[in-house]
Amino acid sequence: MIQEADIGIGISGVEGMQAVMSSDISIAQFRFLEQLLLVHGHWSYRRISSIYAIFSIKTSYLEPRFSCMKLMHHSQLNLRIMIGICLFTMSSSHRFLSLHWEYLIKMYLLDFVSRY
Repeated sequence: MIQEADIGIGISGVEGMQAVMSSDISIAQFRFLEQLLLVHGHWSYRRISSIYAIFSIKTSYLEPRFSCMKLMHHSQLNLRIMIGICLFTMSSSHRFLSLHWEYLIKMYLLDFVSRY
């Protein structure tokens, strides 16, 4: 049953180390399960949501037609970057975007990936 689950939790006890050896995560006592689910589950959720936010930002940079709408959704971005990219895409009507495509990708890699 432990191997059928997405994440198997083994509790070491009377049956020996068989459950612990076949599990993904092992704990010593059943009372540690609450801390595992609430604390570590919370931090896992935060990590996954931040990766999703980074992926959304990356997608909005690589799809410039929708960059203004997607960037406005992420309020934690630097306001100057949001305004600059939105004004550039609206004013140029995507004519000069091919000239700056390599620059946008390099700025994305330099700015956002280095921060996280």
